[in-house]
Amino acid sequence: MDEGAKQIKVTGQTFEDIYDAVTVMVERIQMISENLSTIASNTVEMNISIDNIAAVSEQSAAGIEQTSASVQQTNSSMETISDHSELLSDLASRLNTMISKFKL
Repeated sequence: MDEGAKQIKVTGQTFEDIYDAVTVMVERIQMISENLSTIASNTVEMNISIDNIAAVSEQSAAGIEQTSASVQQTNSSMETISDHSELLSDLASRLNTMISKFKL
């Protein structure tokens, strides 16, 4: 085999090696692309979940505020009832004192 044929054979083998390496790189790039697509999809799902959690948190906060307002209103009502109860007790005591002055 002459020198030119050997060079052509070596060059052909080199091109074959380059082709094989490029093929492997393309497969890896496709795999990376698929993984990035999966990550992007998961990111969208995570964002939706985070938005849902935020909405539930806001609802919970609103519920807590309503409960707090209700408790404050109940406390205020209880104080009013207590004040009226003391007033009624005082009136009952004075009525008893007045009734005791009458003798049958």
